[in-house]
Amino acid sequence: MKVPRSVCGYFLLVSFLSLLTSTKAVAQDPLKVAVKNYKLLLENDRVRVLEARVAPGEKVPKHSHPANVTYVLQGGKAKFTTPDGKTNEADLKTGEASWADVEIHSPENVGSTEIRVLIVELKAPMKKGTK
Repeated sequence: MKVPRSVCGYFLLVSFLSLLTSTKAVAQDPLKVAVKNYKLLLENDRVRVLEARVAPGEKVPKHSHPANVTYVLQGGKAKFTTPDGKTNEADLKTGEASWADVEIHSPENVGSTEIRVLIVELKAPMKKGTK
């Protein structure tokens, strides 16, 4: 059976668009999907600095971060869910700093106090000879 070219083209287009859509759903910018929780404090060609606030009981939509350093401004108890459904609970302590490689997650405040963190996302490495 021969399938008309227009039908094949349609299915290729739909497949391509589905791929694009699914990739975007996996790695969303927190400033776009969690406007209520994230605030941009500084951005240049080397870093992006965000402040995140999550109220008790609040779950933040799935989003991604490049490699980053996080500093806890106000601690609390958080649960992080990864795209594969795995969860990890953490006691975030005020004044604590941590490193994370590229990550995709959906954080949730499972404690009784607001959580506030400062996130310094790294961009492309510096070129040799630049300051």
